[in-house]
Amino acid sequence: MGISECEACHGNHKILAPSDSMLGTQESAVCIQCHEARSEPYQLASRIKARLDEFVSKIGDVENSLDKADRRGVDVSDPRFKLREAKTSLILVRNLTHTLDLSEVEKKIEEGKRVAAEVKAEGEAALKEARFRKGGLIITTLFILLLAIAIFLKIKQIEKKSPA
Repeated sequence: MGISECEACHGNHKILAPSDSMLGTQESAVCIQCHEARSEPYQLASRIKARLDEFVSKIGDVENSLDKADRRGVDVSDPRFKLREAKTSLILVRNLTHTLDLSEVEKKIEEGKRVAAEVKAEGEAALKEARFRKGGLIITTLFILLLAIAIFLKIKQIEKKSPA
């Protein structure tokens, strides 16, 4: 080919910011510029992109779960901090795509997915806690309402008995 591999993929003096859309076999992918649809590199690019997209989606799902718990008033700062480890794995996976070694990419993705699964479990526990708090608030509110009604009725009863 004669030009550096970096410039071939990331642009020749028109340095393009790298993105996931550059990987794989869709229209915006740089892989398809040099590799034909039935070739092994084309198929490899497709598999790497599919695994990467799946991992990105998993991290997004975990973030959404934590956001939901956070909006409900549950502290999720520890799980968010832990999720940074999975995001670090994502960065490493994106760098590993340059090796074109699917097994290394999958290995790093699995590490990140394990962390993401732990964080997701913590996020689900936070959502469960939010539901528990909401139920407790409803029960407490009903109890206070019943107590207020009982006090009101007792005051009315006392007012009827006392001479005016």
